[in-house]
Amino acid sequence: STVLTIADNAVTTNKVLDANITTSKIADGNITTSKIADGNITTSKILDANVTDAKIATVSASKITGILPVSNGGTGSSTQNFVDLTTAQTIAGVKTFTDVPVLSTSTASQALFTDANKNIVSNPITGTGNVVMSNSPILLTPNIGAATGTSISVSGSITSTVATGTAPLVVTSTTPVANLNIGGNAATVTTNANLTGVVTSVGNATSIASGAITNAMLANSAVGNLSGINTGDNAPNSLYSGLISNATHTGDVTGSTVLTIADNAVTTNKVLDANITTSKIADGNITTSKIADGNITTSKILNANVTDAKIATVSASKITGILPVSNGGTGSITQNFVDLTTAQTIAGVKTFTDVPVLSISTASQALFTDANKNIVSNPITGTGNVVMSASPTFTGTIVAANQTLSGTLGVGTISPNSSAVLEASSTTKGFLPPRLNTSQRDLIASPVAGLTIWNTDNKQLEVYDGSFWVNMNGKLVSTLTVGQSYGGGKVAYIFTSSDPGYVAGQTHGLIAAESDQSTDLGVKWFPNSAFYGATAISLGQGSFNTLSIITAATAAGTIDLSSYAAGLASSYSGGGYADWYLPSKEELNKLYGNRVAIGGFATTGTIATYWSSSQKGSLNYSSFANLTLGISSAYQQFFFTYNGNSGGTQSDLGITNTRRVRAIRSF
Repeated sequence: STVLTIADNAVTTNKVLDANITTSKIADGNITTSKIADGNITTSKILDANVTDAKIATVSASKITGILPVSNGGTGSSTQNFVDLTTAQTIAGVKTFTDVPVLSTSTASQALFTDANKNIVSNPITGTGNVVMSNSPILLTPNIGAATGTSISVSGSITSTVATGTAPLVVTSTTPVANLNIGGNAATVTTNANLTGVVTSVGNATSIASGAITNAMLANSAVGNLSGINTGDNAPNSLYSGLISNATHTGDVTGSTVLTIADNAVTTNKVLDANITTSKIADGNITTSKIADGNITTSKILNANVTDAKIATVSASKITGILPVSNGGTGSITQNFVDLTTAQTIAGVKTFTDVPVLSISTASQALFTDANKNIVSNPITGTGNVVMSASPTFTGTIVAANQTLSGTLGVGTISPNSSAVLEASSTTKGFLPPRLNTSQRDLIASPVAGLTIWNTDNKQLEVYDGSFWVNMNGKLVSTLTVGQSYGGGKVAYIFTSSDPGYVAGQTHGLIAAESDQSTDLGVKWFPNSAFYGATAISLGQGSFNTLSIITAATAAGTIDLSSYAAGLASSYSGGGYADWYLPSKEELNKLYGNRVAIGGFATTGTIATYWSSSQKGSLNYSSFANLTLGISSAYQQFFFTYNGNSGGTQSDLGITNTRRVRAIRSF
């Protein structure tokens, strides 16, 4: 036939001129897996951003290059920096649990977190491989078979639509053409004649001018002697057999009665746009060299036909969206996994099937809650609560803060006494409580009764009694301040190292009643006019004076303690204490010095002074008159200015006069 068509699957790799398959020649959706020779679609052949998710069938994880960031559901690390739920791992950094982890089975020492699953799969595609054009192209003025010895096989017809006077097929050859069968009218050719005009001949080379043979010339009645049956790339044709014989074709189509497309004869301009379809391309015959760079676009690729075998590598930076857990990702744009190297807060209850090894542990919440809690070999260090609900056996050294144990803790024994919360057993070691100095001890916030320390300043064990720190003898060791409520009254004075009654490592001083024991009218110092036996004036001696005065008054027949100063002070029972007394001369002066902090002292009235328990005068060893006759005056002290006497002034006064009384006690 004069109409020749390229047969299905006749365009093979060697027929296509390198870099001549362009985007416009490929019918949309016609590049399928079977048409691509393995490893022949290279990066340069694919237009940037044109391999979309719909075009990809599968991508092996081994094809991923680079690091998938956390924002795309990856780990953001080239090493396995997350916790694997199934294997042993070492976890660095501080992990803060907002919920209590659960150990469902704990029988052996093992790392807390594991690191095994590394399947991080991403989607963007890069790589090499053939792009197969599956539709038959339309060739526009093709130049086929430029190389000698090549052929083009046509199954069907090659159709050419040209203007009148234009040759539909030009066959060029440097050798005599044999076996070219052409139907229609033909000119008579004389061998070895030089012809001019429509048919030219120089020697043995004879040519028919372009457009000289028309379709009308090829009528059945005008052509005879065709022989043979056409085979090969052109469709079989027996109609004109015997008309023409021994014609040889060269150029884009070669052969005689069997026509073949010459190698590299199919170029871009020969293929009609969108006419390379799947059926026209032999499987595996589109190779890298045949594709023009950047000419495979999204529309040309059939969905799910870019398979793993076609992909070389995929850079992690090409991944868009979030890689789900089901594909080996994290399923989150934020870092929702436990990082093995950094400090994090872990939410939710975590169940551990094996015993974690805590080489360095800082916890803010209970760490273990069930099953056998054996922690073996490694020390536990850090801050925060570690709660153990069973009785574990510890080996090695445990250094911990704020551990709460339910049951009995045995140290140095595997069988602690059931009646003890803590039993420490050793024949070579002792119990060492916390060691603090006084300033550090006083900074303990809200100490509980029974709290015990070793005071490095006082060199003694000290216990908090619920209100104050005391030593093992019950003596006060707390730091007090003047005016502080303590011991049934107000602290009036604290002894210093130069005072009688001072004891290093203990707190001692005077406590004053919070108010006067007398009325504004005052009370006598002694019921009689003379007495001898209360001459002590120093700190700590008021108690002795008071006892002497009461003894003498009682002996003299006065049993009403409220009728004189010493008796009134002694009968006071503020705070439940029964050791109150009338202050000595020096003790009264300490009250005056701290009167504002103590409070309750008179500042106005007709009686401006307070009685001391100290008499004026002493025993004269050259004369026993005082002992025989007694002393008729005692010391008083002004607490505010009155009748020219300034506050603070001490003077003597007859013991039958009335003055104010403020009781004190020592601690």
